[in-house]
Amino acid sequence: MILDTSPAPLVVVVDNHELLAESVAEVLGAEGYRASTCGPGTLRPEDLLDRLLALVGAAPAGAVVLVDLNLRRDLDGVDLVGPLARGGARVGLLTGVPDRLRLARAVRAGALAIITKTSSSQVLIEVVRRLVDGRPALDPRYRQELLDELERDEARRRPMVALLGSLTPKEQVVLRYLCDGLLAVDIARREVVSLATVRSQIHAILMKLGVHSQHEAVHLARTAAWPGPEAGLAPAGSAVPQGETAGLAVWAASIQVSPGVPAVGWPSAKR
Repeated sequence: MILDTSPAPLVVVVDNHELLAESVAEVLGAEGYRASTCGPGTLRPEDLLDRLLALVGAAPAGAVVLVDLNLRRDLDGVDLVGPLARGGARVGLLTGVPDRLRLARAVRAGALAIITKTSSSQVLIEVVRRLVDGRPALDPRYRQELLDELERDEARRRPMVALLGSLTPKEQVVLRYLCDGLLAVDIARREVVSLATVRSQIHAILMKLGVHSQHEAVHLARTAAWPGPEAGLAPAGSAVPQGETAGLAVWAASIQVSPGVPAVGWPSAKR
């Protein structure tokens, strides 16, 4: 008898809820996968990404990475998807986020599946099995719906993003503070400048954005999904260079694991 000594595929669960991540890893471990967790903890985003890429690169049988989107206030799971996909991982979303635009950005960046946190273990196992095998794990119509919706949203926000791009770096910092709810006096104290300077910067922001109040400026920034000065002015989830996700777009028909089990890769919310 010939024994199969090939290494089991690696599955890494990236979630800020340790108990949930360990439970998912335990379910997948029972199916024969090398399942592990890699929570963000207090790691800097770049350090977490380096750690994940090292795990992916050291997996001889390939790696699946299941990523939650809400990892930390300063760490959006969407930002991990592209680098992980380009690093050779088959990335799936394991998330409770109902925001279709964020899901769309993750799919455009290279996510191959969406598993809601309300899914059964049967659905989880089936999706992972398909990701490991390189089989379709996301309905093509749903995927296209997400991408079309994202394209329409970005077209709507493009003029607002252009206005925000006219702000100087200092004005962007001030607007970021306003978005965080700080008053002019608080901003002056933090930036170690005079109150008159901050008021002058706020006036310039209002003029450039074509609004009449700080409230309107903040509303415009939020409506444009402005990431803030530390992230530049490109919309979050911007498309990666052409070709970098070639071969990652998947197609599939609705998959029914068993009667009453939701279709693989489909959020449970109504579409």
